[in-house]
Amino acid sequence: MDNVIIYPNAVIVGNITIGENAIIG
Repeated sequence: MDNVIIYPNAVIVGNITIGENAIIG
């Protein structure tokens, strides 16, 4: 993915993640 994802319990690989309980890979 090439976008910024914003939502609760976010699990995103290779991106900027903004959310509660966020895991950034």
